[in-house]
Parts: sequence; structure tokens; C-alpha cells
Amino acid sequence: MNRFIVLGEYEVYLTGATPEGRCGYINHIHGQTTPVGYLLMYREAATELRPEHWSVQVFIRMSLRYDGDKRRTDVVMDSLTPKWQSWHPDLPEAIGQLLLKEGSCAEPMAIRVNRFQERGGCEFGRTWCEEDDDL
Repeated sequence: MNRFIVLGEYEVYLTGATPEGRCGYINHIHGQTTPVGYLLMYREAATELRPEHWSVQVFIRMSLRYDGDKRRTDVVMDSLTPKWQSWHPDLPEAIGQLLLKEGSCAEPMAIRVNRFQERGGCEFGRTWCEEDDDL
């Protein structure tokens, strides 16, 4: 797993590399660490209208509000129709530059930002720590 800092306030972890793609996740790290979203990178096949290229899907949590003046990301509850920005406006470009420089992707490359809302799930085994746990 490789860790990179972008825009001085996000950490991007790149994991799960194969020749066909890669995945990763993004945290905002100003003050406290806030999980922001995930990355999925894969080679998209050529079509009539597009050549073969890298497709980068960035999935940002809907329940976030980004305050650029404070460089802060907060988790909010009323996220069904958010009227605020959830991420730094330069984050997609910064991620693209990182992926090109780091060699995970190459031009041509298209980056798409998607917003998601976690709707449920389950856990197998212990996935949370208690205050007195040694990490």
C-alpha cells in the first residue's frame, strides 16, 4: 500500500494493483482524519467514440461538507440533497496528476467524481477497537 499527500490536506492510499487496474481510498487529514471516499482505476476498452483509456472513478461520501476557508471536512446528517461542496474543488485534478506521476495510470485518462451514500452492511469478526485496545 502506498500513501501520498495531495493538496496538503488529503491522503490517498493506493492498494490492490493489477495490470488491469487498481483501487484505493481517500482521507481528509486536516485536524482529524475523516474518510472521504474511494478510487477505482481500470482500463476502459475502445468504442466507436472513444479510444482505449484509463477510467478513474472517484466515489465521495454524500455525508460530507467541505469548508475551504477552514480546510476542514465535517460529517453531516442531512445529506440526501446536499447544497454544499463535499470535497476540495481541485481534488480530482490533484488525484489525476498523482496517478500520472506515480505511474498507476497514463494518458489518455478520464476522471469521474461520483457521490455515494452508504445504505447498510454487515461485519464479520471484530472490526472496531475499544479505547483500551493496543493497536
